[in-house]
Amino acid sequence: AWKAAAYAQMNKFQDALDCAEQAIAADPHYEWGYFRKARTLESMGEAMAAYAVYVKAVEVNPDFQMALQRVRDLKFRLGL
Repeated sequence: AWKAAAYAQMNKFQDALDCAEQAIAADPHYEWGYFRKARTLESMGEAMAAYAVYVKAVEVNPDFQMALQRVRDLKFRLGL
């Protein structure tokens, strides 16, 4: 997931998504994999897709404050 963050910082979004997906595949309970995927999607302008992935991160870890904040922010921004 941290490699995904690095790729996203370089605007290599497909590489970032690939790394996040690998992290999720290796451990479906790793909330950071979902968070990095969602952040990348959000950076790509895919707010609705990002929202769904943030929700998944919160399902995996209901106490994940960063993901909870992004869910609240996007819910407001998207009018959900």
